[in-house]
Amino acid sequence: MINHGLIIKNYTGGIQIDSLYSNFSFFQSGSLSLVDYGYPTYGENTINFVNTLQIPIIGIRPSTTTFCALKRINKSGSTFISATVEREHGLAGTIGWIAFIKGQLNALPEYGLIVKNPSGQVVFSSNEEYFKIKGVYSPTVPQDGYIDVVVEDANTNYFILYPFSMRIESEWIDEIEAWSVEVYQMGIKKISSTVIRVGVYDVRTQGVAGSNATYNAWHSNCKLIEVGK
Repeated sequence: MINHGLIIKNYTGGIQIDSLYSNFSFFQSGSLSLVDYGYPTYGENTINFVNTLQIPIIGIRPSTTTFCALKRINKSGSTFISATVEREHGLAGTIGWIAFIKGQLNALPEYGLIVKNPSGQVVFSSNEEYFKIKGVYSPTVPQDGYIDVVVEDANTNYFILYPFSMRIESEWIDEIEAWSVEVYQMGIKKISSTVIRVGVYDVRTQGVAGSNATYNAWHSNCKLIEVGK
């Protein structure tokens, strides 16, 4: 916390503005239809945002018809160009997404509030819409189940699930003389306007001859962060 300068807090005592640190600014938002493209990407779908040199924070407003998870953020050289979301095997749906990046994105207001740090850099402008954390939840999710989390507003807000969790199970099938490989991930699904389900979902099942791909990177203790602007 700063020793001198401006600090503005919200009703819970959280710092909204100070004259030293800047917040992430609203960058872009949109919707994405989740479909299965088949081999080799299967249910991977792409969020395309405006290219940026800043690492974006991506929030998801999940579908009621399929689990999904943010799988990775993609780069071309030093530029961030898109994000990959993966949906549940055999199911489709539409999600909302929002992206925030660091820095001033809009012109300074002619009227309003501008706050600068000691170096003269703008750390708050009333022309920006800033990243806000609406809630932080800590479910413990079993590898074969789910946890329903009561949230503030699943219709309006977005969600970040951390860390990314997955596991792969393999079984030899004599009839086809191949390994049956099942890929599972932890993801989120909207149950109601105030409930988000965090659970395991089947990403894909395939037969891969001669490949035993058993793997486990499942993190039962996770964070679901509800965000907005």
